[in-house]
Amino acid sequence: MTREKTLRVRLDEKEWEKLQVYADSKGVGMSHIIRDYIRRLPHVMTKNQEEPE
Repeated sequence: MTREKTLRVRLDEKEWEKLQVYADSKGVGMSHIIRDYIRRLPHVMTKNQEEPE
């Protein structure tokens, strides 16, 4: 999968540190943690989408 989109998020020091410590404990990058959370979001259909199989 080619990643073409970029999302910029502003975090305060505590949020940054919490994300960094968690990612380090899992041995992955912070972006990986964010992408994993996004993958877990429920599917929401738009008007022109069909149901996933």
